[in-house]
Amino acid sequence: MPFDFDGRRLLWMTYLENDIRQLNIFDFDENKIDMVHQFSKRDGMISHAKFLKLTNSKGGFLFWIKNCT
Repeated sequence: MPFDFDGRRLLWMTYLENDIRQLNIFDFDENKIDMVHQFSKRDGMISHAKFLKLTNSKGGFLFWIKNCT
């Protein structure tokens, strides 16, 4: 399920066996997929995820909603 796109990167969740979910990023410039976080069943529901960029920062952060909080 896709969560976010910032014009260069796509953030999505892949659902695997045994209730394992992986948060992935596809970088269109580098033509590369990175798995950035893995969730198990006990991690609960992940309903949203988003790229966050801070001003005056080279990098960024990922933000996700877990169990509606």
